[in-house]
Amino acid sequence: MNTLSHHPVTKQQVKDLLVSHLYGAAQDQFKRRLEAIIRKNSQVLSSKHLSFVYGRQIYACEDQKLPKMINTLIPELFGDMDEYLKDLRDVSEREIPSVLDFISQVLNASSNLHDYLRVLPSCVHGPIQQLIDACPCRTKTLKDTDVQELAMCNAKATEMLKRRLVANLLIV
Repeated sequence: MNTLSHHPVTKQQVKDLLVSHLYGAAQDQFKRRLEAIIRKNSQVLSSKHLSFVYGRQIYACEDQKLPKMINTLIPELFGDMDEYLKDLRDVSEREIPSVLDFISQVLNASSNLHDYLRVLPSCVHGPIQQLIDACPCRTKTLKDTDVQELAMCNAKATEMLKRRLVANLLIV
């Protein structure tokens, strides 16, 4: 069993950094899309409240105190809301679990930051390299065959990960 040559929370730091790197822009975009729908709805209804109910769920802008009588989403915005919810479900139910599973497999395969660079696609090396630059652990422990096996078994997740970064470029 590999021993950590760095602080034990490093694996969680790696995971958090990668998730932030991959999904930070998408989360911001989802937030902006929802807020735009909420604001349009409130504007059409001439309401000061930035919230509505749709499909038994309450949607509101952050820091918004909910009124006693919450607006409902106007039918003209159903299409926008359905598209928003579909996109959100696609990312949160299909893409994120696959990518997180791949990241977890990599983190479980080794306790060495350099090994993570060997397995993960180069497009996500930046956050890991920042940790390496601040850490005295610069050795590798995975065999080349292990690296190749992880890469082959997770080709689909790797492609999702790469597509997410390309999509993030379009968001910003």
